[in-house]
Amino acid sequence: MTAVVPVGHYLGPIHDEAAGQVRFRVRVGREPEPLDTAVEAAVWLAAHSHPDLPPGTVWTRERVLGLLPDPAGAVDAFATLLRDGLLAEVDDGFADRYRVVPLTFGVGWQYDESGFALGTEGRRVSVGAPVLAVWERGADFATLRQACADADPRAPAAALAAMVAELHRLLAVSAVYVDVAPVATLDAATSR
Repeated sequence: MTAVVPVGHYLGPIHDEAAGQVRFRVRVGREPEPLDTAVEAAVWLAAHSHPDLPPGTVWTRERVLGLLPDPAGAVDAFATLLRDGLLAEVDDGFADRYRVVPLTFGVGWQYDESGFALGTEGRRVSVGAPVLAVWERGADFATLRQACADADPRAPAAALAAMVAELHRLLAVSAVYVDVAPVATLDAATSR
């Protein structure tokens, strides 16, 4: 079972009154990318999961498609988004190709008995200290792996595993978004 995540930061709808269409855009890196159809937008949004995700649940292609009213009709849109880089599979190289960027809304984080609460009023998720440490560093580093290494220099693999395990819960409440690593970082990693 391979987890799937949406890539990019939601920018909102574009109303084309002449064509009578609404398209949606996300920013990937520095470029705005369109979600060309309502089905693509539905698949991309479903890939964020939902806030009540039980711990340990892997958010897979099947789960994403299962949320949609016409899963069979969304198969092509899923494939297109994956091909175009608006969806990504969480594999061994994921942490080197992507970064997880925090989004701060409203109250930010507060400590409660279950961990550190991230998100806005009514849309919060509680996480442990390792995930909070990676979340805090997400915008400061070019890759998720680098943020994890800085968050816990003695156990970066544990920090990465914790962040990946919580990633969909964070996506569901818009506490983070997944973005591509800057091209210069990818070029340096592939030249080794």
